[in-house]
Parts: sequence; structure tokens; C-alpha cells
Amino acid sequence: MPASAPVRTLRAGQNFTFTTKYGDLDLLGQVDGVPTYQRLRKGARRLKLGKRTVLVAEIEDLIAMKAAASRPKDLRALDDLEAMRRLK
Repeated sequence: MPASAPVRTLRAGQNFTFTTKYGDLDLLGQVDGVPTYQRLRKGARRLKLGKRTVLVAEIEDLIAMKAAASRPKDLRALDDLEAMRRLK
């Protein structure tokens, strides 16, 4: 989906993948593999992106979400995430 989706599209859905000049960006309102948003938020890391601070799920939660999603692109990412976890 292009990064300039209509408001009615955003209001009608929960999960979106936007295509940006930096790569795909997944925005997830519903996520399998983790208990609650509050739990995700509690363990998230704060990262600076330009002038903004964003929350990024911890690697264990990312692995759980990717495994639960079971999409080919998520399953391909598991090896990389596992390697990153080992380096941590």
C-alpha cells in the first residue's frame, strides 16, 4: 500500500504494510504471538528517528510475532532475528 492511504482505508482496517522509500513499514493494530499491547509497550525500546522517538518491540517479541504470523516473509526473517538475539 502506498504511504498516502485514504483515511477511510485506515479507519476500516487494523494491519497495514506501507511501501516507503526506505522499505516496507508494517503498522499492526492486531498482533498474534504476544499477549497485549501493554505488554509489548512495557518491553519496547525507545529509538530516536530524526526528531521523533519511537517504540520498537524487543527482539523476543518480534520473533514471537513473526513465528505466529507464519507468512513466508516473516518466516524468512526468523533466522536473522535469531542471529541478532544471539549477538545481544
